[in-house]
Amino acid sequence: MKRKTIMWTAVIGVVLVAAAAYGFRWLAEDEAATAPSVATTEVRRGDLAVSVSGTGSIRPSDQTNIKSGKDGTIAEVLVLEGSKVSKGEILITLEREEAVDASRQIRSKELQIEQLELELTELQNRFKSAADESERDNARLGIAKQQLNIEIAREELAELLEDDEPGNEEDYVIRADIDGMVTELDAAAGDQIKAGAALGAIVNYDILHMVASIDELDITKIAIGQEADLYVEALPGEEIGGRVVDIAREGVAQNGVASYDVTIEVLDNNQLKPGMSAEAAIQVEKKENILLLPVDAVASIGGSYFVTVMRETVGVVAQSGNKDRMEEPSTDREEADDGTDGSESSGQDAALRGEAAPPMRSEGSNDGESSLAQRANRFAAEGRGLPAATPDHGTGHRIQIEAGIANEDYIEIVSGLSEGDTVILPNAPVSGQHAFPSGTMSGERFPGGGSVGARGGGVFGGVRP
Repeated sequence: MKRKTIMWTAVIGVVLVAAAAYGFRWLAEDEAATAPSVATTEVRRGDLAVSVSGTGSIRPSDQTNIKSGKDGTIAEVLVLEGSKVSKGEILITLEREEAVDASRQIRSKELQIEQLELELTELQNRFKSAADESERDNARLGIAKQQLNIEIAREELAELLEDDEPGNEEDYVIRADIDGMVTELDAAAGDQIKAGAALGAIVNYDILHMVASIDELDITKIAIGQEADLYVEALPGEEIGGRVVDIAREGVAQNGVASYDVTIEVLDNNQLKPGMSAEAAIQVEKKENILLLPVDAVASIGGSYFVTVMRETVGVVAQSGNKDRMEEPSTDREEADDGTDGSESSGQDAALRGEAAPPMRSEGSNDGESSLAQRANRFAAEGRGLPAATPDHGTGHRIQIEAGIANEDYIEIVSGLSEGDTVILPNAPVSGQHAFPSGTMSGERFPGGGSVGARGGGVFGGVRP
């Protein structure tokens, strides 16, 4: 009986050990299956364009009023409303009543001079035939007076001739100041007009402009000749080329923020009409064949930039469709090191997770600081530095890098990483490895903040493999 009891006890012990071993194995497999995956990306080479955006409308490149330089009466109107005209073309002529009067005055003055010259000749003859000295003195005085009268008359004639020079015929014609179309015309033969009064309008529709409003924080980046891409609401999906041709010297302040008008010449306007609403992405900087990372792989903290790279001894799980995010790292060691409470240390670790800094302004708007930027500023104010490398879940470690230009999607890696390096995407839903789309990335500068760039973060060009 005692032997049977011992046997059953041994059997039960073996079963319990086997069950425990199986249970531990099942729990380990389940834990491994449910462990959070890590999304990654690679450092790639490509072209990066930085753009400044602004909204506005399509306008004619030039327009002017039709007006006369003097009062007068219209003799003839040579164009109709809707006529296309060229710069310098005569549109309206005026009656030359004053010109007729001037010709009469000139002829009258010429006759007066002839009369004075005849009288001078007679006085000279008297001087020669004078019988005594008294008659010669009188004749001499008469000759001097007559010569003075002739000189005065000749000066008056010269003035009349100057006023009647052919160049002054421009006073009697009205010409087109620009190329374009006559859009308005209120003039007819016989109408009395005043100098400077508008008689109609000419608009140049052949060359169109877009006038974009640019935020004061971005206006210093704009220069004459820069290329731009235009997006018109009435033409969805169309990308129209443009070029900056003028920058306003004075801004317009609204709600404490100044904006400046930037004029962009439209290079292809076959489908555009004045008044259409549009958005412009002005390319202010472009670099080719540079190292690139998605901006969400880079943490911007206190003016420094960090990424998390893979450890060589740990594999990367890239399980598509897993929505789990990376867990908070333990803060026990940090609390023991710096003597701070757990909540403050936890906040610092949250900042070190590498949350990408969002664009801080967009077309004059001010969204304020992100929570990451607020924490980073608080750390800097407290004099607490950031480590060059910080452990992260045992899968990777953080390193400091030097960043260059960037947009809302991609950032230039100046130093600290090499092409092909694998970087962990912090705090992102896991969907495997982050792929670079084909295209040259376009947008605004990530380091230092600024406005977002191309419409919808669009991409242009091609990324080198």
